[in-house]
Amino acid sequence: MSTTHDANGTGHDGEILDAVLRFWRELLGVTDIQPDDDFFDLGGTSLRAVRFVLRVRREFGVDLAATALAKAGTARQCAEVIASLRAA
Repeated sequence: MSTTHDANGTGHDGEILDAVLRFWRELLGVTDIQPDDDFFDLGGTSLRAVRFVLRVRREFGVDLAATALAKAGTARQCAEVIASLRAA
């Protein structure tokens, strides 16, 4: 499985990016989120980060560390980490 995303968010990994964007919209209450926007710049908090991690675990069956958002703060980077975890 490839862990790259095209600009349009298409393909299997694009579906992960789309899901991450949807999760962030729901958690943050922000409707206009782009793939390269940062979670914390959009108003993310540690509690919302934990909620995101739990949602990722439930939806994708992977254990994403809450600290991953500090290292991979954009939706695109989070999607890449999730794709990598799913491929492992």
